[in-house]
Amino acid sequence: MARKFKVLVGVAAAPLVMPAQALAQSGDAPLVMDEILVEARLFAEPVGDVPGRLDLVLPEDLLARPRLDLGDVTKDTPNVTFQKTNADERLVIRGITSFPTALADPTAVVVNGVALPLGTIQAPNIFALDRAAVLVGPQGAHYGRNSEAGLIDLEFLGPGDLLGGTFSLGGAEHESVFGTLLVGAEFGRVGAILGIDADRTGGEITNTVTGDNDGGQSERLTGLLGLSLESDGGMRFELTSVLEAEESGKEQFRFTDGAFATPRFESNYNDRSTESRRSSVTSFRVDDRIGGLDFRSTTGFTTFDREFDLDFDTSPAPTGVTVLDLDDWLISQEFRLSSPPDSGGPLSWSAGASVFHEVTDTVFNLGSFATNRTTDIDQTGLALFGFAEYALTDRLRLGAGGRLDYLRQEGAQDFTSPFAALSYSATEDTLTFLPKVTVAYDVTEEVLLYANASRGYLAGGFNYNFANSAESFTFDSEFSTTVEVGTRIEHGAVAVDLAGFYTDVRDKQIVEVIPGGAQNITNAARVRTFGAEGTLEVALTDTLSVDASVGYLNAEATSFETTVFAGGGLAPADFSGNDLTFAPSVTYGAGISYKDDSGFFGKARVNGSTGYFFDAANTLEQSGFATVDFEIGYSYENITLSIFATNLFDQDFFTTALNTALGTLVEDGPGRQVGAQLDITW
Repeated sequence: MARKFKVLVGVAAAPLVMPAQALAQSGDAPLVMDEILVEARLFAEPVGDVPGRLDLVLPEDLLARPRLDLGDVTKDTPNVTFQKTNADERLVIRGITSFPTALADPTAVVVNGVALPLGTIQAPNIFALDRAAVLVGPQGAHYGRNSEAGLIDLEFLGPGDLLGGTFSLGGAEHESVFGTLLVGAEFGRVGAILGIDADRTGGEITNTVTGDNDGGQSERLTGLLGLSLESDGGMRFELTSVLEAEESGKEQFRFTDGAFATPRFESNYNDRSTESRRSSVTSFRVDDRIGGLDFRSTTGFTTFDREFDLDFDTSPAPTGVTVLDLDDWLISQEFRLSSPPDSGGPLSWSAGASVFHEVTDTVFNLGSFATNRTTDIDQTGLALFGFAEYALTDRLRLGAGGRLDYLRQEGAQDFTSPFAALSYSATEDTLTFLPKVTVAYDVTEEVLLYANASRGYLAGGFNYNFANSAESFTFDSEFSTTVEVGTRIEHGAVAVDLAGFYTDVRDKQIVEVIPGGAQNITNAARVRTFGAEGTLEVALTDTLSVDASVGYLNAEATSFETTVFAGGGLAPADFSGNDLTFAPSVTYGAGISYKDDSGFFGKARVNGSTGYFFDAANTLEQSGFATVDFEIGYSYENITLSIFATNLFDQDFFTTALNTALGTLVEDGPGRQVGAQLDITW
């Protein structure tokens, strides 16, 4: 639901959550938007003034379930597909995504002001959510590298946002048990928050070889810590940390044809397939008003450790185990000055500088080929950024700015096989300018017309898992240009967002097979996407609201020549004119929400899409499908009991598919899950 927002702390007198239905006293009451501020362009401004596609999600927009991920946050955003498998997690926005196993993601993820270097796969479980902002289209002018497709900004509850506590306990099918404890307090000028969220599930996949029923099983623990201090002069210091640990099973692939084919939710692994993840995101922010300007310093520190063992061929054949050990840490610092929202002048602006250093170490062992690759990557970045918008009249605003990004990447790899022992290294320096221009025109107080043009940037890098030479070890950056036009209409209890866009991506990073059982990442493709998207929200009464979204997308490779393995050897392939992967031509959603003064409430949502392809050759297709989720419950004083269901009608679909020598390999999407949850607040 794109029309639910929170007033930023420090702008309003106190944090205030305002669901859409509360914004209207009746079906004809206006939606009051002028005091709702966001920082999409790194300065505080009314959300209705942002000249671009922007959805904000609050906790009440999300249905109860054992765990929440980026797919739940973006489920109602049109032209967005979330691919989550036991091997990878990727958001595909307007058809733009990265190649499989990439360490960089064209959709940036920011947690409490700190950008996650590995993108969506590094995002923690979403609990204690304050708000999530989904920014669609290139955000490089403000946020820099790896935000070519868009950006997800997650803000967890901070110290001072919660006075009291909440406790939740629930259970669902497949032996799922989950719970949350969250407490917060203030002691004079000191604020504190502590949260713990955990879930355990036995999984829904049976291994026909071992007889185990723990395929897809997982145990996860997420913690939130926060402290804040406000000085006598109004300077605010805030330290928050989100930490997570997870153990899971990876016996989730299966064959749909061939000698090892199995039915839905049945696999036949014979080798161990497990995964372990450890991550942390720590943010230290300082906010102050200096010389009439807003000042913010954000220091970030992130860690991400991932280890897995995976049956190489996901069959009973004794072909060995693939092993990955990835360790990544990053430290970053950003300083920013911006105009305050209460300045009253025609100029709004932000400017600043940032620096980061990231270290990534990987070990990738392909047991079936007796190959081992040990890779060390160091990255250092420096950026200067600024953006300004000027109101030429009381209706017309023009904006321009950009970001100058410098990136130094150093990589080294040791490669061993039965036939060779090689070492090679490379250093890459990249200087990139990412401009953006905007124009906004207020036709009336209720109707905004806007247009923007921006440049996107996905950084190059190193082929850590399938290189076998210095030539195949590196690949370059890709760039895109996007033009967008749209309108935002707010009339009475109705809010409408409409947008059309065109994106051209040059030097697209793609995978080609090369001799020696290896792969090369090249910048040999060019792709084009265009389409339209819209959202609608209506507060029908004080208790009942509805919303809907729809997106149309045409996404194809205008030039895509590569090399593939076919007929027992390597062969050239031309995929020019093919559809991009995970890019359905139509996505849609609709929901209804009810809540009355007696305590009864209910939500129901349907989300779906037309078919799309899993592979660049367009040979593996997921047919169109839709899923239905719902939640009903009752609240009495400080106690709430709810019953929920996800994929209510048990829709059968795949999250991924690929061709192998043994047959078509797929992973089933989650089936129906029914559960209950008890919440207590104090």
